Amino acid sequence: LMQLQSGERAVLNQKPLAVVDEDRRATLVACNAHAYARGVRVGHSLNASIALCAEMQFLPRQPDAEGELLQQIATQCENYTSFVSVEPPNELLLEVRGSFRLFGGINGLLERIRADLDARGLAPQLALTSTPQSALWLSRIAREPIVVKPRELIATLAKLPVSYVLWPPEIELRLARFGVLTLGDLLRLPRAGLSRRIGHERLAELELAYWKASVTTRPM
Repeated sequence: LMQLQSGERAVLNQKPLAVVDEDRRATLVACNAHAYARGVRVGHSLNASIALCAEMQFLPRQPDAEGELLQQIATQCENYTSFVSVEPPNELLLEVRGSFRLFGGINGLLERIRADLDARGLAPQLALTSTPQSALWLSRIAREPIVVKPRELIATLAKLPVSYVLWPPEIELRLARFGVLTLGDLLRLPRAGLSRRIGHERLAELELAYWKASVTTRPM
């Protein structure tokens, strides 16, 4: 979530580190591998993170710098496709169906994107699926590039925790009370009651996750 010079990054990454939002809970929006190994996770509060790891280092989030960097990367991604859309605060959506042949196939395209962003000191999370919405959601769990064939999409999405679709906390809590923790659990609910529990807008998102080919990247 922050663009640092290589020397600064090396020094900061020697200890557990997290980036903290300026909300009421001081919520963590990113953490390094040392922090993750101590049980610290994105979404934890600052106090909870300190309880898990007393030597944690914290950096304040810089929304303006993040937005500027995201716009720079969006411009760079026009090297792969002319169809690039920004999904604030930290995601990009690329329509790449027509780009595979130019880069030697799917793997060639994904490797090119990774290499180019790695050169900027960024570690992108990439997902390639047949629908934009599912690509956005699956990129959030992608430690390595995720490629999902259309016939595998329903089964893959079924395993995705509801927390990764980033719906309002009250909706996630409401679903958890019914034992709904994954999208698979959600889709087993009667359709008539589903709209009532998650709202028309969220139901539309769910339906959009199941149809067009695109790749999404979380570049920061």
